[in-house]
Amino acid sequence: MQFHRYRSVWEHEELLGRLGRIRHVALDMDGTIYMGGSLFPWTGAFLSELRELGIGYSFLTNNPSKSIADYLAKLASLGIAATREEMYTTTLATIDYLREHYPAARRLFLLGTPSMVSEFEAAGYVPTADSADDVPDAVVAAFDMTLEYSRLCRAAWWAKQGLPYIATNPDRVCPTDLPTVLVDCGSICAAIEHATGRRPDVTLGKPDPNMLSGILARHGLRPEQIAMVATASTPTSKWPATPGRWACWCSRARRRSTSPRRPSTGPISSPNTSARWANCSAKPAGCSPERRRRRRNGSRTSHNRQSGARSAYSAIRNTESSGAVYSG
Repeated sequence: MQFHRYRSVWEHEELLGRLGRIRHVALDMDGTIYMGGSLFPWTGAFLSELRELGIGYSFLTNNPSKSIADYLAKLASLGIAATREEMYTTTLATIDYLREHYPAARRLFLLGTPSMVSEFEAAGYVPTADSADDVPDAVVAAFDMTLEYSRLCRAAWWAKQGLPYIATNPDRVCPTDLPTVLVDCGSICAAIEHATGRRPDVTLGKPDPNMLSGILARHGLRPEQIAMVATASTPTSKWPATPGRWACWCSRARRRSTSPRRPSTGPISSPNTSARWANCSAKPAGCSPERRRRRRNGSRTSHNRQSGARSAYSAIRNTESSGAVYSG
Protein backbone atom coordinates (compact mmCIF):
# COMPACT_ATOMS: atom_id res chain seq x y z
CA MET A 1 0.00 0.00 0.00
CA GLN A 2 1.30 3.45 -0.88
CA PHE A 3 0.01 6.97 -0.29
CA HIS A 4 1.01 9.86 -2.49
CA ARG A 5 0.39 12.35 0.33
CA TYR A 6 -1.25 12.13 3.70
CA ARG A 7 -1.71 13.82 7.04
CA SER A 8 -1.95 11.79 10.20
CA VAL A 9 -1.08 11.84 13.90
CA TRP A 10 0.50 8.40 13.40
CA GLU A 11 3.68 7.24 11.77
CA HIS A 12 3.27 5.73 8.31
CA GLU A 13 3.47 2.06 9.32
CA GLU A 14 1.06 2.47 12.22
CA LEU A 15 -1.36 4.32 9.96
CA LEU A 16 -1.33 1.47 7.46
CA GLY A 17 -1.86 -1.07 10.23
CA ARG A 18 -4.90 0.81 11.51
CA LEU A 19 -6.29 1.18 8.00
CA GLY A 20 -5.92 -2.56 7.57
CA ARG A 21 -8.32 -3.16 10.46
CA ILE A 22 -11.19 -1.26 8.82
CA ARG A 23 -13.99 -3.62 7.76
CA HIS A 24 -16.83 -1.19 7.04
CA VAL A 25 -17.23 2.31 5.65
CA ALA A 26 -20.20 4.56 6.40
CA LEU A 27 -20.69 6.76 3.35
CA ASP A 28 -22.47 10.07 3.47
CA MET A 29 -24.53 10.55 0.33
CA ASP A 30 -25.38 13.97 -1.09
CA GLY A 31 -22.13 15.91 -1.46
CA THR A 32 -19.95 12.82 -0.95
CA ILE A 33 -20.91 10.19 -3.54
CA TYR A 34 -23.17 12.45 -5.59
CA MET A 35 -24.32 16.05 -5.75
CA GLY A 36 -28.01 16.63 -6.40
CA GLY A 37 -28.74 14.45 -9.42
CA SER A 38 -25.14 13.90 -10.54
CA LEU A 39 -22.91 11.00 -9.50
CA PHE A 40 -19.29 11.97 -8.86
CA PRO A 41 -16.99 10.30 -11.42
CA TRP A 42 -14.89 8.50 -8.78
CA THR A 43 -17.75 6.92 -6.84
CA GLY A 44 -18.14 3.74 -8.88
CA ALA A 45 -14.44 2.89 -8.79
CA PHE A 46 -14.30 3.60 -5.06
CA LEU A 47 -17.19 1.24 -4.29
CA SER A 48 -15.68 -1.46 -6.53
CA GLU A 49 -12.38 -1.11 -4.68
CA LEU A 50 -14.11 -1.58 -1.32
CA ARG A 51 -15.84 -4.74 -2.57
CA GLU A 52 -12.55 -6.15 -3.89
CA LEU A 53 -11.00 -5.56 -0.47
CA GLY A 54 -13.91 -7.28 1.30
CA ILE A 55 -14.84 -4.03 3.05
CA GLY A 56 -18.56 -3.51 3.55
CA TYR A 57 -20.27 -0.15 3.30
CA SER A 58 -23.47 1.60 4.28
CA PHE A 59 -25.08 4.62 2.70
CA LEU A 60 -25.75 7.16 5.42
CA THR A 61 -27.90 10.26 5.20
CA ASN A 62 -29.19 12.94 7.52
CA ASN A 63 -32.15 13.48 5.21
CA PRO A 64 -35.21 11.62 6.58
CA SER A 65 -37.66 13.09 4.04
CA LYS A 66 -37.47 10.04 1.77
CA SER A 67 -38.14 6.38 2.49
CA ILE A 68 -35.55 3.62 2.08
CA ALA A 69 -37.30 2.62 -1.17
CA ASP A 70 -36.97 6.23 -2.40
CA TYR A 71 -33.24 6.25 -1.68
CA LEU A 72 -32.69 2.87 -3.31
CA ALA A 73 -34.48 4.16 -6.41
CA LYS A 74 -32.33 7.31 -6.32
CA LEU A 75 -29.12 5.28 -6.14
CA ALA A 76 -30.33 2.97 -8.91
CA SER A 77 -31.02 5.97 -11.14
CA LEU A 78 -27.39 6.98 -10.64
CA GLY A 79 -26.13 3.49 -11.51
CA ILE A 80 -25.52 2.24 -7.95
CA ALA A 81 -27.10 -1.09 -7.04
CA ALA A 82 -27.79 -1.09 -3.30
CA THR A 83 -29.87 -3.14 -0.87
CA ARG A 84 -32.08 -2.08 2.02
CA GLU A 85 -29.48 -3.49 4.43
CA GLU A 86 -26.91 -1.04 3.01
CA MET A 87 -29.05 2.03 3.80
CA TYR A 88 -29.12 3.85 7.12
CA THR A 89 -31.10 7.07 7.44
CA THR A 90 -31.93 9.30 10.37
CA THR A 91 -35.42 7.79 10.24
CA LEU A 92 -33.94 4.38 11.04
CA ALA A 93 -31.67 5.95 13.67
CA THR A 94 -34.73 7.54 15.30
CA ILE A 95 -36.60 4.23 15.26
CA ASP A 96 -33.61 2.47 16.84
CA TYR A 97 -33.37 5.23 19.46
CA LEU A 98 -37.08 5.00 20.33
CA ARG A 99 -36.91 1.22 20.66
CA GLU A 100 -33.98 1.49 23.06
CA HIS A 101 -35.00 4.50 25.15
CA TYR A 102 -38.82 4.53 24.86
CA PRO A 103 -39.79 0.90 24.27
CA ALA A 104 -43.40 1.49 25.35
CA ALA A 105 -43.93 4.35 22.90
CA ARG A 106 -46.19 3.45 19.98
CA ARG A 107 -48.09 6.62 19.15
CA LEU A 108 -46.03 9.44 17.66
CA PHE A 109 -46.71 12.94 16.44
CA LEU A 110 -44.54 12.98 13.32
CA LEU A 111 -43.55 16.30 11.80
CA GLY A 112 -42.26 14.87 8.53
CA THR A 113 -43.01 13.86 4.97
CA PRO A 114 -45.41 11.04 4.02
CA SER A 115 -42.39 8.95 2.98
CA MET A 116 -40.88 9.30 6.44
CA VAL A 117 -44.22 8.55 8.11
CA SER A 118 -44.49 5.34 6.06
CA GLU A 119 -41.15 4.15 7.49
CA PHE A 120 -42.42 4.64 11.05
CA GLU A 121 -45.65 2.84 10.21
CA ALA A 122 -43.70 -0.08 8.74
CA ALA A 123 -41.79 -0.25 12.04
CA GLY A 124 -45.06 -0.57 14.00
CA TYR A 125 -45.66 3.03 15.08
CA VAL A 126 -48.98 4.86 14.82
CA PRO A 127 -48.95 8.51 13.70
CA THR A 128 -51.31 10.75 15.65
CA ALA A 129 -53.53 13.43 14.15
CA ASP A 130 -53.29 17.20 14.39
CA SER A 131 -55.64 17.29 17.36
CA ALA A 132 -55.29 18.11 21.05
CA ASP A 133 -57.43 15.02 21.77
CA ASP A 134 -55.05 12.61 19.99
CA VAL A 135 -52.24 12.52 22.56
CA PRO A 136 -48.96 10.95 21.35
CA ASP A 137 -46.31 9.17 23.38
CA ALA A 138 -43.56 11.26 21.81
CA VAL A 139 -42.94 13.99 19.24
CA VAL A 140 -40.55 13.55 16.30
CA ALA A 141 -39.50 16.61 14.29
CA ALA A 142 -37.77 16.11 10.95
CA PHE A 143 -36.92 17.69 7.62
CA ASP A 144 -40.49 18.23 6.40
CA MET A 145 -40.87 19.53 2.84
CA THR A 146 -44.65 19.15 3.23
CA LEU A 147 -44.73 21.28 6.37
CA GLU A 148 -48.10 22.74 7.32
CA TYR A 149 -48.36 25.64 9.73
CA SER A 150 -51.03 23.94 11.88
CA ARG A 151 -48.86 20.85 12.31
CA LEU A 152 -45.85 22.97 13.27
CA CYS A 153 -48.04 24.61 15.92
CA ARG A 154 -49.23 21.20 17.13
CA ALA A 155 -45.64 19.95 17.45
CA ALA A 156 -44.81 23.08 19.47
CA TRP A 157 -47.85 22.44 21.68
CA TRP A 158 -46.83 18.87 22.48
CA ALA A 159 -43.24 19.96 23.08
CA LYS A 160 -44.53 22.58 25.53
CA GLN A 161 -46.51 19.88 27.38
CA GLY A 162 -43.26 18.09 28.19
CA LEU A 163 -43.67 15.01 25.97
CA PRO A 164 -40.48 13.27 24.79
CA TYR A 165 -39.22 15.38 21.89
CA ILE A 166 -36.78 14.01 19.32
CA ALA A 167 -35.20 15.69 16.30
CA THR A 168 -34.05 13.46 13.45
CA ASN A 169 -31.09 15.64 12.44
CA PRO A 170 -29.41 18.96 13.28
CA ASP A 171 -29.06 20.40 9.75
CA ARG A 172 -30.33 23.95 9.33
CA VAL A 173 -30.54 23.63 5.54
CA CYS A 174 -30.44 20.69 3.13
CA PRO A 175 -27.78 20.79 0.35
CA THR A 176 -29.20 21.49 -3.09
CA ASP A 177 -27.97 22.49 -6.53
CA LEU A 178 -31.23 24.40 -7.12
CA PRO A 179 -31.60 28.18 -6.70
CA THR A 180 -33.39 27.97 -3.35
CA VAL A 181 -32.84 27.40 0.37
CA LEU A 182 -34.23 24.12 1.70
CA VAL A 183 -35.13 24.79 5.34
CA ASP A 184 -34.16 21.66 7.27
CA CYS A 185 -34.93 20.07 10.63
CA GLY A 186 -32.57 22.26 12.65
CA SER A 187 -34.34 25.41 11.51
CA ILE A 188 -37.77 23.90 12.16
CA CYS A 189 -36.69 22.98 15.69
CA ALA A 190 -35.30 26.50 16.15
CA ALA A 191 -38.78 27.86 15.42
CA ILE A 192 -40.30 25.50 18.02
CA GLU A 193 -37.64 26.52 20.53
CA HIS A 194 -38.27 30.20 19.92
CA ALA A 195 -42.00 29.65 20.49
CA THR A 196 -41.76 27.34 23.52
CA GLY A 197 -38.30 27.75 24.99
CA ARG A 198 -37.69 24.02 24.61
CA ARG A 199 -35.03 22.26 22.60
CA PRO A 200 -35.27 18.61 21.49
CA ASP A 201 -34.32 16.08 24.16
CA VAL A 202 -31.97 14.52 21.63
CA THR A 203 -30.92 15.44 18.12
CA LEU A 204 -29.93 12.44 16.05
CA GLY A 205 -28.14 12.31 12.69
CA LYS A 206 -24.53 13.23 12.08
CA PRO A 207 -22.65 14.10 14.27
CA ASP A 208 -24.62 12.19 16.93
CA PRO A 209 -22.83 8.87 17.64
CA ASN A 210 -26.12 6.96 17.46
CA MET A 211 -25.78 7.10 13.66
CA LEU A 212 -22.64 4.97 13.74
CA SER A 213 -23.74 2.97 16.78
CA GLY A 214 -26.73 1.68 14.81
CA ILE A 215 -24.46 0.49 11.99
CA LEU A 216 -22.03 -1.11 14.47
CA ALA A 217 -24.88 -3.06 16.03
CA ARG A 218 -26.40 -4.11 12.71
CA HIS A 219 -23.12 -5.44 11.34
CA GLY A 220 -21.49 -6.70 14.55
CA LEU A 221 -18.54 -4.31 14.28
CA ARG A 222 -16.14 -2.79 16.79
CA PRO A 223 -15.54 0.99 16.73
CA GLU A 224 -12.04 0.67 15.26
CA GLN A 225 -13.44 -1.35 12.34
CA ILE A 226 -15.58 1.43 10.88
CA ALA A 227 -14.68 4.64 9.05
CA MET A 228 -16.99 7.57 8.39
CA VAL A 229 -16.68 9.29 5.01
CA ALA A 230 -18.49 12.63 4.85
CA THR A 231 -18.29 16.22 3.79
CA ALA A 232 -16.72 18.67 6.19
CA SER A 233 -19.83 20.83 6.51
CA THR A 234 -20.36 20.01 10.20
CA PRO A 235 -18.07 21.80 12.68
CA THR A 236 -15.81 19.06 13.95
CA SER A 237 -15.76 20.44 17.46
CA LYS A 238 -19.35 19.21 17.75
CA TRP A 239 -18.36 15.59 17.19
CA PRO A 240 -18.61 13.78 20.52
CA ALA A 241 -15.92 11.59 22.01
CA THR A 242 -15.89 8.34 20.05
CA PRO A 243 -12.80 6.32 20.99
CA GLY A 244 -11.16 4.42 18.15
CA ARG A 245 -13.39 5.61 15.33
CA TRP A 246 -12.12 6.99 12.07
CA ALA A 247 -13.37 9.95 10.07
CA CYS A 248 -12.50 10.50 6.41
CA TRP A 249 -13.49 14.00 5.41
CA CYS A 250 -14.31 14.97 1.84
CA SER A 251 -13.93 18.41 0.37
CA ARG A 252 -17.11 19.17 -1.50
CA ALA A 253 -16.54 20.11 -5.14
CA ARG A 254 -17.83 23.58 -5.91
CA ARG A 255 -17.35 26.51 -8.26
CA ARG A 256 -14.31 28.68 -7.68
CA SER A 257 -15.19 31.61 -5.49
CA THR A 258 -14.94 35.17 -6.79
CA SER A 259 -14.31 36.41 -3.27
CA PRO A 260 -11.00 38.22 -2.68
CA ARG A 261 -10.38 35.93 0.29
CA ARG A 262 -7.48 33.53 -0.02
CA PRO A 263 -8.57 30.26 -1.65
CA SER A 264 -8.87 27.16 0.48
CA THR A 265 -5.76 25.09 1.09
CA GLY A 266 -7.77 22.32 2.70
CA PRO A 267 -7.42 18.58 2.16
CA ILE A 268 -7.71 17.40 -1.42
CA SER A 269 -7.30 13.95 -2.88
CA SER A 270 -9.14 11.17 -4.64
CA PRO A 271 -9.50 7.38 -4.42
CA ASN A 272 -6.35 5.75 -5.71
CA THR A 273 -5.77 2.09 -6.48
CA SER A 274 -2.25 2.16 -5.08
CA ALA A 275 -3.68 3.49 -1.84
CA ARG A 276 -6.24 0.69 -2.10
CA TRP A 277 -9.09 2.57 -0.47
CA ALA A 278 -8.16 6.10 0.56
CA ASN A 279 -5.67 8.75 -0.44
CA CYS A 280 -4.95 11.32 2.22
CA SER A 281 -3.82 14.87 1.84
CA ALA A 282 -0.82 16.91 2.81
CA LYS A 283 -0.90 19.56 5.51
CA PRO A 284 -2.37 22.98 4.63
CA ALA A 285 0.12 25.56 3.46
CA GLY A 286 1.36 27.88 6.17
CA CYS A 287 0.34 25.57 9.02
CA SER A 288 2.85 26.16 11.83
CA PRO A 289 4.00 23.39 14.21
CA GLU A 290 2.24 25.19 17.07
CA ARG A 291 -1.02 25.31 15.13
CA ARG A 292 -0.72 21.61 14.23
CA ARG A 293 -0.11 20.82 17.91
CA ARG A 294 -3.25 22.71 18.93
CA ARG A 295 -5.22 20.83 16.27
CA ARG A 296 -3.94 17.48 17.53
CA ASN A 297 -5.04 18.48 21.03
CA GLY A 298 -8.48 19.37 19.77
CA SER A 299 -8.32 23.09 20.48
CA ARG A 300 -8.62 24.10 16.86
CA THR A 301 -10.57 22.64 13.99
CA SER A 302 -10.78 23.52 10.35
CA HIS A 303 -13.59 23.75 7.88
CA ASN A 304 -11.42 24.02 4.78
CA ARG A 305 -12.85 22.83 1.51
CA GLN A 306 -11.33 22.53 -1.93
CA SER A 307 -12.34 25.08 -4.55
CA GLY A 308 -12.76 23.70 -8.05
CA ALA A 309 -14.15 20.44 -9.37
CA ARG A 310 -11.67 18.05 -7.72
CA SER A 311 -12.65 15.10 -5.57
CA ALA A 312 -11.60 14.45 -2.04
CA TYR A 313 -11.55 11.43 0.16
CA SER A 314 -9.18 12.90 2.65
CA ALA A 315 -7.78 13.89 6.01
CA ILE A 316 -8.10 10.87 8.23
CA ARG A 317 -7.72 12.30 11.71
CA ASN A 318 -8.13 10.46 14.98
CA THR A 319 -7.04 11.86 18.33
CA GLU A 320 -6.93 8.68 20.36
CA SER A 321 -5.81 10.31 23.60
CA SER A 322 -9.02 12.34 23.88
CA GLY A 323 -11.19 9.87 22.04
CA ALA A 324 -12.38 12.49 19.57
CA VAL A 325 -12.50 12.33 15.81
CA TYR A 326 -11.62 15.48 13.93
CA SER A 327 -11.44 16.51 10.33
CA GLY A 328 -8.40 18.20 8.95
